[in-house]
Amino acid sequence: RLDGDVPHEAKAAADACGIAFQLTNILRDVMEDSQRDRCYLASEDLARFGLTSEDWIAECRRRASHTTVNEQD
Repeated sequence: RLDGDVPHEAKAAADACGIAFQLTNILRDVMEDSQRDRCYLASEDLARFGLTSEDWIAECRRRASHTTVNEQD
């Protein structure tokens, strides 16, 4: 977190970078998290696409099993 005499634009850019890094980490681990029944995406964001966290987890698992099957060919 930036404090002190830092321009507003720099604080806003730092906040945006922090959010981007967080989202990158969430998305990087999405398949592994789904195998543990975890979903760290905001329910409001999923709802915009008509999804629940359960839907997301099920789709991640489906894709993971599809990938595994294709790798065996």
